[in-house]
Amino acid sequence: MNLYSGIFYQGVNSMNSITKRLLSITAACTLCFSASPLTANADTYYYKGDVNNSGTVDVADVTAITQYLRGILSADGVYAERLDVNRDYVIDDKDLQEVKKIVIGTAQTKSVRSVNTEMTTGQEATSYRKYNAQTGASLGTYGLMPVPNISASRSANTRNIIGDDERVIDYSKSGIVRLDYKKIITNNSVSMTRTFTGTGFIVGNHKIVTAAHCLNTAFDVTYTLYNSDGTEKATYNAINYHLPQKFISGTNDNPDYDYAVVTVAEDLSSYQCFNVGVCRDDILDLEPNVYITGYAGNASPANRNLTRNIVTGSGKFIDDGSGNIISSKVLYYSTDTVGGTSGAPIYVKDSNGVMTVIGIHRGGFSTYNWGRRIDSNVLHFIYNNDELN
Repeated sequence: MNLYSGIFYQGVNSMNSITKRLLSITAACTLCFSASPLTANADTYYYKGDVNNSGTVDVADVTAITQYLRGILSADGVYAERLDVNRDYVIDDKDLQEVKKIVIGTAQTKSVRSVNTEMTTGQEATSYRKYNAQTGASLGTYGLMPVPNISASRSANTRNIIGDDERVIDYSKSGIVRLDYKKIITNNSVSMTRTFTGTGFIVGNHKIVTAAHCLNTAFDVTYTLYNSDGTEKATYNAINYHLPQKFISGTNDNPDYDYAVVTVAEDLSSYQCFNVGVCRDDILDLEPNVYITGYAGNASPANRNLTRNIVTGSGKFIDDGSGNIISSKVLYYSTDTVGGTSGAPIYVKDSNGVMTVIGIHRGGFSTYNWGRRIDSNVLHFIYNNDELN
């Protein structure tokens, strides 16, 4: 995380003083002089440093504010207020440094009240003309299309605590594994190798299910098993992983194909094997608790003691704000999660406490989390697939 943040900081820090002044002036003008006012609800609260409105303060916020300062993202309304982390009415490197301190734990976040009265809007397409500075001759015109606004991304990198953090440490499920893997990340033409963490769950003697976005382009994949007292039992190298082709050729923002299977050489028959099934839409009539057990790689502002543990959260199915609770391929729920929980099982329990996995956790938005619903396609992929044997 520090390396990741450092690369971005290096990019911002390398700007010359004129560029820095221009960024500060641009930010100040954005705050003060744009038209079309956007006003936040006076009763809205958010975590200081939660730049992208994801519900947690993490490296994604470092990325967002860095990209804003680099002109890769724009901001309007509520997001302009969030960028001004130290509330000095200027968005600059000091705000970036404040977020980095929160992420690495040298500063604390807190719940702050939105007082947004920003009169800011997103960018518009603009044409420019280029001149030779020595002769004054025109060298032609060019246009810049608007860059995207900072938003509460639905990407797989976002997981959320909905309301109070109600998760508890739970090492009772031996079929939960921590996945570690590496990817080559390129930002501003600088490539670096980063290590990521996700969650998987055992579904067969040599099979572990997780989310496709965890493993797409990954290498050096390992999985770690835990003892019931929370100590690490063993770490092994994975043999292969399998992803839907439509996920690889599509976009990581499409949850329809966000599922994967890891195959391993070790015999996992002595560990818990999760029961996987398909829930009906009518399950909503039962108003069941929706559970997720997975690895807590990132801290939530209110419950940092859970970090780097296997934890279980419980919530309910929830409306995503557009009337969706269950779709043909996606489940929406209030169960608390953080980064590192991607790929964890979403499960329900019957009256006898028997668990059935009905989905694979993917990510979150500001007021809900979501995952890939288990359907016949996923079952076919997991259980009726000779390539996994």
